[in-house]
Amino acid sequence: MVESVPQRREKKLNQAKRPVFFSTKVVEIYRQTFRLFAENPTVVLLFFVIALLDSLALTLLFLSHSKPVSIVLAPLIRTFYSERFLHYPMNFVILPKIFQHAHFLILSVAGLLVTGMVIQKIEQYTLGRSIATLDAAGVSIKKYPPLLGAWIVSYGIFMVALRVMRGLLPNLVWIHLSADFVLSLCIQSLFAYLLPSIMLSGRGFLRGLGYGLEFGVRNFFVTCSLILAPILLMSVFAYLRLLTHGFIQINPELTLWVLGTGIIVSMIVDMVITSSTTLLYLEKEATKP
Repeated sequence: MVESVPQRREKKLNQAKRPVFFSTKVVEIYRQTFRLFAENPTVVLLFFVIALLDSLALTLLFLSHSKPVSIVLAPLIRTFYSERFLHYPMNFVILPKIFQHAHFLILSVAGLLVTGMVIQKIEQYTLGRSIATLDAAGVSIKKYPPLLGAWIVSYGIFMVALRVMRGLLPNLVWIHLSADFVLSLCIQSLFAYLLPSIMLSGRGFLRGLGYGLEFGVRNFFVTCSLILAPILLMSVFAYLRLLTHGFIQINPELTLWVLGTGIIVSMIVDMVITSSTTLLYLEKEATKP
């Protein structure tokens, strides 16, 4: 007999009362995450929308030296960088940098809205209910200012910590990459619950931030275990992006392939981290005394 969602939820509540090792909890949450993707494919489709926007941005930036795209983008690149970056193969040198700016803009607007929608869908899923995508979008839009505020706080702290840390370390690529990985893992583990707290806790912005951070501190080590593999995967592609300058000497078009593959990896990583941490948040909240 197949268990219903409420039955699975009650079973999880009973299991949560018993102490578990981090590895057991991680496996349990990942099982729930992949079951979520299978039973609620809209969650996957929402993250796919972000990947499509990234792909569109990458395509337009790649064509920035060609009409009609060059009418808009060429003056910007010429002003902020140089005329030479509008010509082959130097256009591939600047492509990773300007695409990173575009990706950040997409994440800070569409990415936050999608995250808010997904958090709501996951909450309703664990309760054995569903919420229409348009209804979730409406709530996410209303919550966008505090979501953006939380995003700016977490991103700002990460960038400041990254700059300070790099200034204290030897100027060696492998040391910086290792330190970036550890810092990303720690910061993401601490701040992973800011958005679920804002969307689901019913607290105001500041209290929601505080509670989300408190939740991250209390569940720091299990969250590190939960997101270790996705963060490691992103770190590998961060290293590949550093190698794109060397591709100019071999095959400049490889840069485009690396960035395109990175879009897929980013979609999978964001989808897994958002879904798994939201499920962990809901489970912990449901078992809170």
